[in-house]
Amino acid sequence: MEPVQITSQQVTQWYKTGFDIFKKMPGILILFTISELTINWLTGMVPLLGFAVSLVVSSLLTASWFLIAQKIEFNQTLEFNDIFLGFKDKAGPLVIFTLVYMFFIFVSFVPTLLTIGVGVIISFLKTKAFAMPSFTVGIVLATVLSTLSLLVVLTSITFAIPLIIFKNTEPLEAMKLSLEAWLKNLGSLSWGILICLGLYILIIPTLGLGVLVVFPIIKLAAYSAYKALFEQSQITS
Repeated sequence: MEPVQITSQQVTQWYKTGFDIFKKMPGILILFTISELTINWLTGMVPLLGFAVSLVVSSLLTASWFLIAQKIEFNQTLEFNDIFLGFKDKAGPLVIFTLVYMFFIFVSFVPTLLTIGVGVIISFLKTKAFAMPSFTVGIVLATVLSTLSLLVVLTSITFAIPLIIFKNTEPLEAMKLSLEAWLKNLGSLSWGILICLGLYILIIPTLGLGVLVVFPIIKLAAYSAYKALFEQSQITS
């Protein structure tokens, strides 16, 4: 199972399809959005482990959105508890996937953290070995390396969740395939990210209310992206 190449026109169509579907069933999709945002907010408040718990729950809720989109594709009736579909059959692999990418995110920051730590220690000891210009260059290089590493991690998780729930792909293999999809379609998928950012910019004047529309559209577009890249098909509105 290898990802295929897609065009920028296809990417644009994903968002148009998402909007067309939203217009047909805005009520339930807005309800799903409010539910997810509320759940994420509550889990983020968990003492000490709030960040980790929030990421795990977010992965499960994202899986729910892919399963909801699949139900829409097959003309199945949506129910409120569909927002918890991701907490069922594939919850175990999704939790493992989340823990794996959390580890990789931490590793991506290691170069910067080590460089800063060494610089602080040397500065504190005030040894002659400390040279500010060299330290600055080290910080810049470490930051660039961390940023590139983080981008690799983020691209590797983009399509991992649907591969896990629809294709029974192992977490690491799903991340590898997601990264391959980005490498094959860097221009087209980057265009998709720009559309996503543009939608969020457009809703700034709505004082946040616009997210109730944009959020489900982006989730539906993500399902269309998965279908096009890995199943060579598309959903219609």
